[in-house]
Amino acid sequence: SSDVSKGFRSVEGNIDFDVRYGGGWLMFLGHLLGQGKTDAGSGPDYTHTFALGADPSSAQTAKGIAICADRDGTEGGTKSWVYSGIRPTSMNFTFNQNGLTTCSATVIGKAQESMISSPTPTYSTIAYIKSPSDKASPTSFCAYGGADYVCKSGSLNIAVPWELRRDVQAQNGLVPSLSGQLEITGSVEVETPNSIDSGGVEGNAFSQNYQDQTLSALILSMNGADANHNLAITLSKILITADPTPHASGPELQTTSLSFKAFGQVGADEGSLVLTNTEATSWS
Repeated sequence: SSDVSKGFRSVEGNIDFDVRYGGGWLMFLGHLLGQGKTDAGSGPDYTHTFALGADPSSAQTAKGIAICADRDGTEGGTKSWVYSGIRPTSMNFTFNQNGLTTCSATVIGKAQESMISSPTPTYSTIAYIKSPSDKASPTSFCAYGGADYVCKSGSLNIAVPWELRRDVQAQNGLVPSLSGQLEITGSVEVETPNSIDSGGVEGNAFSQNYQDQTLSALILSMNGADANHNLAITLSKILITADPTPHASGPELQTTSLSFKAFGQVGADEGSLVLTNTEATSWS
């Protein structure tokens, strides 16, 4: 029967990259959250703020990212496919000690739509986010419940359940639609050398909060070499989701691993992500 849908082609996959204090990852984050960012400042530093958990905007949810895949391997070739309607469904950030911050974005979208001549790429020259910072006195990477901690590693996964669905009424094929709510999860490994002592409070405080199901604030901060480049991720309320048992490996200091999930509040968002750099209007 001609009334039977034959289905549609779609694409999905991962895009992995090292994270800078500027560049296209803000565009991915905006399309993941379904909202635009707020740019502010008068130079030389500017801030770009996302509200984590704010309602998606209709202007942003109607858009998608177009990605060009160069199959020639050379600039100016004629084998670059354009994939349109690309939308991230999650972005997983990994913060490495003595290394670069990385991100893996899971994306969905339509099948390739056209072939074009390969464009000449433009690369960002802004510094990478790395640990340790080159700043003389950097902000502590991890602050939990108002206290700073020495952190060995961390991860943060921001996921929004977008799905490609057919809009039967509009007859325009695939439309990105929300099928749930924002979810933020992650983990940090912090040094807790005092938790094994009878008077120690670090690991004990984590365990007590886990047992009591206490919600506390978590702030992850990364500094560039100067005051013009910073990244601050603030989660207003996190819940420790696994027993934070302290552990030690050989002669190293004792550490405690915290797995967590972020929660919003009535009339408030889960938190914010603020990037500071020297770009007046960064990627959107």
